[in-house]
Amino acid sequence: MGAPVFIHSDKNLRLVACFRAGQFVAGHKLTVEKDGRGAERERIWSCYRANTIDPPEKEAFDRFWEAQHGVRGLFVMDEIVELSRSVAFKVYGRALGWGYPMGVGYRYLNVGQSLLLMHIAGLAEPAIQSYLAGVLGEGAT
Repeated sequence: MGAPVFIHSDKNLRLVACFRAGQFVAGHKLTVEKDGRGAERERIWSCYRANTIDPPEKEAFDRFWEAQHGVRGLFVMDEIVELSRSVAFKVYGRALGWGYPMGVGYRYLNVGQSLLLMHIAGLAEPAIQSYLAGVLGEGAT
């Protein structure tokens, strides 16, 4: 828990957050009855979305939820930090040997990749040391 999450938007690395939890979102599969999908939508709204930074209007959230046919998981993050400078994907994607991402998705990173992104993003050394201590154990950094 607490692993860094690097959030990419508009072809740039823009945010870093801490991962807290993940779960399968069972109610949005079209194979589940309509009442179950609605109950799951309300659970996600009340537990995870309503009290977030700049949440959408409830009606907009409902429209988004109903329009999506592929929502299967939920990632819960906190300690969201906007980077002081956005970093183009062509810079860090090339450094990591990645092709350009198609659609919305995620990739798991190893320690070296996480450190590279932390440095590219200009994160302060205490944040990097804290991450290393969490991964390697206190006193190992």
